[in-house]
Amino acid sequence: MKRFLAVFTIAVVLLVSPAFCDAVIGPKLQKALDANVRGEMLPVLVTLKAEVDASAIMKTHRVGSKAQVFALMQDKCAVDQKFVSDLCATLQASGQVQEVKNFWLANAVFVKATASAVHQLAAQSDIHALVLDEQQVMINPIQSAPSRSLWGLGHVRSKDANNSGINGEGVTVAIVDTGLDTDHSAFSSGQVLKSQCKSFVSGEPTVEDGNGHGTHCAGTIASHKYGVAPKAKVIGVKVLSAGGSGSWNGVMQGVQYGATVADVLSMSLGGTASSSGNVVETAVKNAINGGTIIVIAAGNSGPFGRTIGTPGVVKEAITVGAIQSGGGIASFSSRGPTVYNDVKPDIVAPGVGVLSAWKNGGTNTISGTSMATPHVAGLVALLLSKNKGQKPAGVKNVLMSSGKGTKQDNVYGKGCIDCLDSLSKVPGK
Repeated sequence: MKRFLAVFTIAVVLLVSPAFCDAVIGPKLQKALDANVRGEMLPVLVTLKAEVDASAIMKTHRVGSKAQVFALMQDKCAVDQKFVSDLCATLQASGQVQEVKNFWLANAVFVKATASAVHQLAAQSDIHALVLDEQQVMINPIQSAPSRSLWGLGHVRSKDANNSGINGEGVTVAIVDTGLDTDHSAFSSGQVLKSQCKSFVSGEPTVEDGNGHGTHCAGTIASHKYGVAPKAKVIGVKVLSAGGSGSWNGVMQGVQYGATVADVLSMSLGGTASSSGNVVETAVKNAINGGTIIVIAAGNSGPFGRTIGTPGVVKEAITVGAIQSGGGIASFSSRGPTVYNDVKPDIVAPGVGVLSAWKNGGTNTISGTSMATPHVAGLVALLLSKNKGQKPAGVKNVLMSSGKGTKQDNVYGKGCIDCLDSLSKVPGK
């Protein structure tokens, strides 16, 4: 009997020991733990085995409004995550955890924790994985020669749509990016919803854009001079620093916030995709299935295949590649298939030599799929302006069924957006 107890005790120790729990600790996090001789706090994303699925919740509870779906998702995740929250509260009291952020668009929690705390979390049977949430550069625009041309607006025929009276009125777009120059003269009075703009970047408490990239994208979406939808409202959601870097924790917070306050999210950012996925992909998918339309840059890692970035790999998202003024694909535009073998991008838009607003009241001409994406987000605003009742899947189908120019899977997708053709497929209010 004593021998049995001894063997049983050894087995239990092995089950909860850090070495045994390494299966749920990502390789980068494990490397950071091994190198963490000074005992510093590490930024960690914790995902649970229990999943949260907007589509399943809608079917189970027979609810249709975005607010109802999101509320039910929050309730489910609060229950599922209680054991993590309780453990983190205990670890905070002992100084082993410094920061805790609970998510609900994905069943995940962000923590800043010591190595000991990481291993204690990894020992919990209901936790799926722990990964290092390192800072990374998520934008890489390409500087172009200065230009006064607005060729992109002409190419997608947005001005023709505006002249017909469809201009994005009644639609709100959140730009999840480097922030926004909220007083830029390119925006009309009251067009920027300043009270709803928000920063999720540590050390940069205001949404004001220290980089320029976010302001450029917002300008292409909705400014009165450079924009596709000049009467849409815009909300700056800062998730990237002045240097263009950020963490998935910050992006997660931005996506959750933007999904609740806007009709459309424009995300001209991304990281390297992995077949193991990440929590932002889950959040984007759930936000779309819950009712928010999300437009995402394919990335600037072309011309080779399998270079679509994350979260642009999300199947339900509208993923955008870039073309040049002649209609040909930009050499830098990322190509599919994705790491999940899905065909991407879905469509393309003008992304070379795009003139728009810039930080500090200025202008800039730059290139990238980041510049193509806001053309599409602006068109989505036009479509919703004509008929607000459209669902994300329906809007995506309209865009993909009305593309013009070259169409090619994994390069051009279903072609370049065309505002007039897309709007012709949508019934009026």
